[in-house]
Amino acid sequence: MEFKREFHMVVPVEHWLNRQGLMVKREFLLPWGVCDLVAVSFSPRNVKRRLKLRQHEPIGPLSRVQLLDQIPDADSGTAISEADLRALSDGWSSTTSFEMDLQKLFRNRFVTRTNDGLLQKLNGWYPLQKRLVAVEMKLFRVLEALEQAVSHLSFATESYVALPAKISENVVRGNRLSDFKSAGVGLLSVGMNNCRMVLRSSPPATASIDSPLQMHCAERFWRTRDS
Repeated sequence: MEFKREFHMVVPVEHWLNRQGLMVKREFLLPWGVCDLVAVSFSPRNVKRRLKLRQHEPIGPLSRVQLLDQIPDADSGTAISEADLRALSDGWSSTTSFEMDLQKLFRNRFVTRTNDGLLQKLNGWYPLQKRLVAVEMKLFRVLEALEQAVSHLSFATESYVALPAKISENVVRGNRLSDFKSAGVGLLSVGMNNCRMVLRSSPPATASIDSPLQMHCAERFWRTRDS
């Protein structure tokens, strides 16, 4: 029996991710579009460190994560003025958004002020995730799926293309598998009741990670981490 729609592959792939202890979200919105599935596992040690700081709430939208990313860690011995932080955020944050985001970071204990009135962030738990996995599903458009999976490596620690079993076999027999390997993208073979890994995702050392985006994606799982 063949898949008629891409969403028919969701359940087998979800089960494959769940068996590895990963939490899964469907149709995960990203700045460039939607990823079919994104999954995460948290570092228990870093979760404990964060909770010790009483940072129970998610950081919030990407603009707030970007703002926090620009503030030096308290342990670093450095700090930043509010004026300098505002100047750094000028490209992505309006004045109103800046003020609201900064107030929220203070309220949720992510940011503190030094005796001189400068800003520092209370951290010690980044990165929060152990794994952050992206999966792009396609019935047959292999090259398109591969291109999308490569873009997901800007935030994911692993990125996979999930294809029906027969199509994945064709990829293995053909010359396309070398493209997956060189890109660091993994390949999943999906049947009606099963999903197996054909090729493990292994991002190249030169992969460019967007740290604020990666943190933001992990944060979207924070509220439901115990469910």
